[in-house]
Amino acid sequence: MANNHLDEIIRHAKAGNYEAVIRICDEVIEYNPNDSLHMYSIKGKNLHKLKRYAEAIQAYNRFLEIEPDNLSVQQARMDSLNQLKN
Repeated sequence: MANNHLDEIIRHAKAGNYEAVIRICDEVIEYNPNDSLHMYSIKGKNLHKLKRYAEAIQAYNRFLEIEPDNLSVQQARMDSLNQLKN
């Protein structure tokens, strides 16, 4: 992931502009799908913040297809699942 994308993501996240973060993640994933694993986690986190839990779960699932033993993403997915059930 290029540093300029990360800087832009951080700037938007700090400003609460979660839609922009998701858009950047989608652009990075589309441009370089084989090197954007963590974009799925960042996207999931920001979708969760927007209460778009089903979409967050999809993003986390994509991450976990590649790195199934990642405990923090497993927990984030469970958080979204729990919110979806409520």
